[in-house]
Amino acid sequence: MSLTLSSHAAKPLAAAALAVAGAVALTACGGSGGGGGDKISDAPTTSATSAPATTASAAPTASGAPAINLPADVKVEITDPGPGKDAATTKAIADLEYALKALQDGFAQGSGEVPSMLYAYGQQPGLYWSKQIQQFKDAGKTITGTDRFYNIKVQVTDGKSAHANYCEDQRKSYSKNVKTGKVNVTTPSTKDFYRFTVSLGLDSASGVWKINQETWTQGDKGCITS
Repeated sequence: MSLTLSSHAAKPLAAAALAVAGAVALTACGGSGGGGGDKISDAPTTSATSAPATTASAAPTASGAPAINLPADVKVEITDPGPGKDAATTKAIADLEYALKALQDGFAQGSGEVPSMLYAYGQQPGLYWSKQIQQFKDAGKTITGTDRFYNIKVQVTDGKSAHANYCEDQRKSYSKNVKTGKVNVTTPSTKDFYRFTVSLGLDSASGVWKINQETWTQGDKGCITS
């Protein structure tokens, strides 16, 4: 999402959220943002190719997960890599895709404690995003537009841990003033592209692969598309 806080007035969502601690002014996504080395993590391991199908934003991708119903003007496009090499990998992919939508759900609703966020994120990443979402909300902003995720690759390492990376395109994802409805449209640039590296842990109680760690690089050359 999902997503940097900066002093600029108009930046497309995930970048708005990808701010490191200390950034104060809230904006939306894409143009500014969390650079390499930003990290959110749990202990011990806490916290993006063409593919056959692209999933829509409303229905959950993980079986049994809380429903995600995004506003009509908020879209999440995910280029699904298809099933994994085994059942565990397939489940990890589904849970990761769900988490990408869950972060947008949190920003759209203005809370990091919506059921989808609690379902998909480990404690430390959940706390981090909750703070970012609250700051975004306090600034009178919400999200609008389309966030695109692709080149998803997931590898389960030992049955309880998994690593993933994927790309995000925020060129059509923006912040919107809640009171006025004005959309902060920005000029697309290579800074709207991010590569995420994610660690997931299998929650023994729920059986869900939760995001426990995230790092990202802005303007990653391998993620830039036309």
